[in-house]
Amino acid sequence: MADSQRVGLGERDIDQAITTLKKGSYLLKYGRRGKPKFCPFQLSSDESTLIWYSGKDEKQLKLCQVTKIIPGQRTAIFHRYPRPEKEYQSFSLIYGDRSLDLICKDKDEADVWFVGLKALITHGNYNRKWRIDTRTESTPSESPYSRTRRSSPSVTPFDLEAIDGRDSASDLDSNAPNRLGKAFSDIVTYTASINHQNLADSTASTVSSLTIGSADNIPSGRSSTNETFRVSLSSAVSSSSQGSCQDDFDALGDVFIWGEGSVDGALGCGVHRVGNPYIPKSYALLPKALESTVVLDVYRIACGSNHAALVTRHGEIFSWGQGLGGRLGHGKEVDVPLPTLIDGLSGMNVDVIACGEYHTCAVTLSGDLYTWGDGTHNYGLLGHGSEVSHWVPKRVSGNIEATYVSSVSCGSWHTAAVTSSGQLFTFGDGTFGTLGHGDRISTSVPREVESLRGMRVKKVACGLWHTAVVAEEVITDPLSGEVSAGPSSGKLFTWGNGDEGCLGHGDENPRLIPEQVVTLVDENVCQVACGHNLTVVLTILGQVYTMGSSTYGQLGCPKANGKLPNLVKDDTRNMNVTYSEEIQSLREQVEHLTLKIHRLEAEVETKANQLKQVTSLAADEAEKCKSAKEVIKSLTTQLKEMVERASEGEGLDGTKHESNASHSTNELSREIEPNGNSIDNHMLTYGPKCQNEKPQHVIQAEPGVFITLSSLPGGANELKRVRFSRKYFSEEEAERWWTEKGTKVCERYNIHIE
Repeated sequence: MADSQRVGLGERDIDQAITTLKKGSYLLKYGRRGKPKFCPFQLSSDESTLIWYSGKDEKQLKLCQVTKIIPGQRTAIFHRYPRPEKEYQSFSLIYGDRSLDLICKDKDEADVWFVGLKALITHGNYNRKWRIDTRTESTPSESPYSRTRRSSPSVTPFDLEAIDGRDSASDLDSNAPNRLGKAFSDIVTYTASINHQNLADSTASTVSSLTIGSADNIPSGRSSTNETFRVSLSSAVSSSSQGSCQDDFDALGDVFIWGEGSVDGALGCGVHRVGNPYIPKSYALLPKALESTVVLDVYRIACGSNHAALVTRHGEIFSWGQGLGGRLGHGKEVDVPLPTLIDGLSGMNVDVIACGEYHTCAVTLSGDLYTWGDGTHNYGLLGHGSEVSHWVPKRVSGNIEATYVSSVSCGSWHTAAVTSSGQLFTFGDGTFGTLGHGDRISTSVPREVESLRGMRVKKVACGLWHTAVVAEEVITDPLSGEVSAGPSSGKLFTWGNGDEGCLGHGDENPRLIPEQVVTLVDENVCQVACGHNLTVVLTILGQVYTMGSSTYGQLGCPKANGKLPNLVKDDTRNMNVTYSEEIQSLREQVEHLTLKIHRLEAEVETKANQLKQVTSLAADEAEKCKSAKEVIKSLTTQLKEMVERASEGEGLDGTKHESNASHSTNELSREIEPNGNSIDNHMLTYGPKCQNEKPQHVIQAEPGVFITLSSLPGGANELKRVRFSRKYFSEEEAERWWTEKGTKVCERYNIHIE
């Protein structure tokens, strides 16, 4: 039961892979003779035979005869036309003493073919019935166990025994969406140690892997060499990321272009036109997205003086710009403003593209070289043995036809091509010894540079009148006859016109044959590029060396004379100092702002406390005000009662009752000083009310006691009222004070009491 649970999820992947194999696809087949070629492969309906067609002949291979499936390019057949950048798209079927060596169009297809064939080869009785029975016995997909399997990190589906064909069905179980791809990536990562030298070459190279297939296939994304290498090394880590590495293959490649271009559309986008209105020019000040009428998943791009071309991940080639001399390959001398498909190379699966000043070159995935453009005024530039211009792509024949071309470079007047075995072919104008054949003779057909025999050319670059290559020494094993790179690889060779020291030999003398740049003998060079009078190289350590003209500062070394390679040093130290100062300044600003924030927080806290105090005081005052209102209300009620009683008394007696200060009815009222703002001014008033008022004056007997008097004839005073301030007296205290001191007050102020 455990075994069925373990293989349940992996079986669905195998079923899908085998179904895809039955549908078939075009694969690049390596043979013991001739160049690799595309053949349609498919699995027979009974899953026992692999069928393919070579020309009109049907070929078959019984899977029961296959003893092993090996990922990568590890067989001798692959060494005939090595393609290290396709390492992760290649595999071999071993049967008897022979092998069937194949390269898939991309990594995804290689994953499917490898996993499907691996399952069929490992289990001789692996048929549909067996899979159905196993799937039926397995745990349902919605069971808790199955859900746990989906959510758990996937494990590398193949171990070391899988390389020898001894793995079990459980090894195929994986749960990430791209688990098939991870299986193949992990195996190739393991085998990378066996092909270390080729892989190092692959990673240092910018020649990227490309889609292999035909027009009949459904094209899918292809990855560059660097992308493939990155995915393989990180597969073990990213196996639990639910297939995040697949994004590297799904992203579309966009193109941005800028600078000066002719009005006929070299820029391929809307531009600002400048210059002579009769000879208009376009000038893009900022990078702009390349405009196109179709969606372009761009893989490579190349620019000439007045035209450009690109290759998509599907192997299609588009060109645009100035069409003079047929350099666009559309069959006519017409300027094209936007990228347009070159129909002459439709279905050819173009891998490499290069643009010269007057011509264009392309290399297909099958290793064929095509050229087109102006050949009338540029002898031998196209390599077709004549001075005829070609407005459509034409395959280059001659000695190079029997080789597998892997890369090409275009100069203004000559062309250079590198084969997979490391041979270098040049053709075109031989002025200044540009072709490297030991003379200044031009040639209209590809000719091998014989002085580089015994070396394996890895990179080539063409300048205006000079050429540069990166080559490595080759060592042949006397016993096995196998060819391998020497211990010191990546040497720079230059030749041609030495104007302004662009060859890097310390002088301006021309060189008719390739000569090693001795200054860089201890460096491992991996890339080279050439300008008109400029050469730039890159080492595997990431160092850049320049040589040649320094007129416009293109060497990156202000004090260099350009005759010897100069290491381009960046201004990292000064930049670090600047960054440190800026960081220190920012740190001080942060500290200042922090202190300011703390100070403001303290002020806010102080204000908050003050607000609490004011709020508390306001609450107390409100309570006092409420109490005062109640007192006023009570006094008002008492006053009304007193007025009513006084009115009743007058009605009964018909006379006005008066009493002296000590015995008369005291009238209590609330009076407020003229400002009327403070409760301290509230007065308790005692005294009779008179209808006819006489002139009065107020005397303060003591603090809080105010006596209102009216003058009488003879110098005496009549008491009108006595007022007590509430600030000093309550009602009871006022009555007690008057009782105790009223007589003395009357005597003091000569108050006449009736």
